[in-house]
Amino acid sequence: MRSVADEYTYLIALLRCALRGTAAMEKPENLSWKSIYALAAKHGVTVLAYSAVDASALASDAAVFDLWSESCAKIITKRVNQEHELVRLAALFAKEELPYMPLKGSCIKDLYPAMEYRDMTDLDILIPANESARAHALMLREGYSPIATTSHNTEYIKRPYLVVELHTNLVPRECEYFPYYEEPWKRARKTDAPFCHDLSNEDLYIYQLAHTAKHYYGCGTGLRSVMDVYVFLTKHRSALDESYLAREFDKLGLRGFRETIEELAFYWFSQRTGALSDDGAEMAHYIRSSSTYGSQGGRDENYVRRHMRKGKSARAAKFSFYMTIVFPGRKELAYTYAALHKAPILLPFFWVVRGVRVLVSKPRSIVKQYRRTKKIRTYEEIKMDISGKK
Repeated sequence: MRSVADEYTYLIALLRCALRGTAAMEKPENLSWKSIYALAAKHGVTVLAYSAVDASALASDAAVFDLWSESCAKIITKRVNQEHELVRLAALFAKEELPYMPLKGSCIKDLYPAMEYRDMTDLDILIPANESARAHALMLREGYSPIATTSHNTEYIKRPYLVVELHTNLVPRECEYFPYYEEPWKRARKTDAPFCHDLSNEDLYIYQLAHTAKHYYGCGTGLRSVMDVYVFLTKHRSALDESYLAREFDKLGLRGFRETIEELAFYWFSQRTGALSDDGAEMAHYIRSSSTYGSQGGRDENYVRRHMRKGKSARAAKFSFYMTIVFPGRKELAYTYAALHKAPILLPFFWVVRGVRVLVSKPRSIVKQYRRTKKIRTYEEIKMDISGKK
């Protein structure tokens, strides 16, 4: 009988073998290749997992592996086009004398055994906020169409699959780490390429974990984020300024998060022996229940967990979460009611407006959300189920 835990254990073993260049073990008989392929796709590790299977000649289900191979071909084609586009955009920005800095996956991909092993949904590039209008005009001229704008970036698409996010800050304004990154260019360094900037390895790693924490404590994050930590530290750990890292992670309030995700990264991908700490086991559980960029359920669970860490009971934390849905904060509600940007005092008024609108258009949604909130399972409840306690 198969279990989700068994599927994750085997997928992680495949990823570990691909990263370390070792032979993969045979698939346990209780698992199906179809479920392993689906899980790899869910976590954005399709190509890396397939490379381990292919290198060890484990393929045995023709229908699944034809589909898996086709998916890999599409991802690799996208990655090649992304690489070409990043070079092309860099040249255009330099020609326009527009400072820029590649972010996220663009800074991690070269640490993997092969570029295509690190899937990238889009290209993330930081530009100065005062250059956003000029950058926007450039993207339109190059055939891109804007599809979304947030407090810190604008997303552009050029079909069929080129997506670029131009950032004016490293994190959203509503993110708790925004004060730390309020001046994103103060840590930037000029590179040898004209108008191109980067971060030191220390600042790159801090940003990598801050970005991961934002997802983890929001909707959740997937295996790939943990794998990025392992790959980065395997390459750079011995040369990092540990005293600087410790100070900066303390400023962000991420010391514990850092320790836990590093523990989990090396437990999974270097096959450390022994048991995970309670925090490591908790993180492993939530990541296994998530996907590449998390889920709505993960966001709900993480909110409850954060409030339980502050001393609230599970019931009180769930009630607090439900109240944030009924009475959302000003920043969240301002996406729908723009007047709140200039007149925060109107928040109670718009709670009423929103409440009436919900009651008229979706009368059952409040009860439905309340029932969903009650079903949120805390890690403590899951551990009790596992141990057989009532």
